[in-house]
Amino acid sequence: MTGDPGGRRLRVGVDVSLFEVAKTGVRTYVDEMLVALPAAGADVLPLRPPPHANPVGPVAKAARHARHQYWLQIGLPRALERERCDVLLAPEYEAPLGSRCPHVVVFHDASIWLNPEQYNPLWRALIDGLAVPAARRAARVVTVSESAKQDLVRLLHFAPGHVVVVPEAPRRPASPSPEETASTLRRLGLRPDGYFLHVGVIERRKNLVRLVEAFALLAGDLPLRLVLAGQPGPKRPIDDSSNVRAAIDRLGLADRVVLTGFVSEEDLATLYRNALATVLPSLLEGFGLPVLEAYQYGSPLICSDRAALPEVAGDAALYVDPEDVGALAARMREVAADEGLRRRLVEAGGVRVQGFSWHLAAVRTLKVLQEAVGC
Repeated sequence: MTGDPGGRRLRVGVDVSLFEVAKTGVRTYVDEMLVALPAAGADVLPLRPPPHANPVGPVAKAARHARHQYWLQIGLPRALERERCDVLLAPEYEAPLGSRCPHVVVFHDASIWLNPEQYNPLWRALIDGLAVPAARRAARVVTVSESAKQDLVRLLHFAPGHVVVVPEAPRRPASPSPEETASTLRRLGLRPDGYFLHVGVIERRKNLVRLVEAFALLAGDLPLRLVLAGQPGPKRPIDDSSNVRAAIDRLGLADRVVLTGFVSEEDLATLYRNALATVLPSLLEGFGLPVLEAYQYGSPLICSDRAALPEVAGDAALYVDPEDVGALAARMREVAADEGLRRRLVEAGGVRVQGFSWHLAAVRTLKVLQEAVGC
């Protein structure tokens, strides 16, 4: 069995049950793999639970967890057998404990174990009691950066050889028309090169309160705005929306900070291309797709010197200590004042992003999947 044209193509089941809720980096990962793996030589079968009515009321959350675990431990193994899958790709931590089908699990970061206080105790118990043992039984664990691998080996005691690093890549670029670009900027009250941009879910590890505080140090001198493009955190314990809004109100920046909520790919392309700079002051990233998106769309980048960000950004970004508000403000001021610096950052980013592609990620992932079934 091979992924080569001359042999039988590997039948890869992919658990896409997360499509019910995910709109962030994990959803991007799955969307891109569903396209890139077939091009790399695999037959891909998206597997999802049957449609159902979403419960409401006080027991809704418990019901969703119970339904998800039923799918994971019973429904998914049955689907793998029914579809005669050779291997399962589990794209977000969780895989069945008892399936006879070999499986490869993707861990995008180790945030649950690095910051356990930010996660619901029930959720942590499910992950520690079910997902981690399933990952130990997996043929391999895939993660997206050397930084994330080191965290997983250190915190979960995975054998280093059990964890394979497969870097991600930017989404396929969107190409809004000039009319669509102008409409987006007008709707959000923005002008080209008139704002700093952050892209990402609004959760604690993104460090957005400090970003707002850094922007406040510039706002009196520079006629710029700050755009926070992204939706609230997916889980209440890690959602930082209320703290970010409180900081905006406390600093009198309600008319200078734009909270977009979820944005389309076309709007995101417009925001990147017209930003004075993209600023990513994260405290923790397993990879950091907005780094490569900024490079892809030609936006100068200021980013944190923590976790996987330096690994991904390379020599094409200005780095800053994300906990130093004054230093962050100084970097933003430096980029705003120096057009030559912005141009050099854009050129370096354009070179850097060429080293990442979903085709390469799929080829590497397919090799791991083939090894899982002894091909």
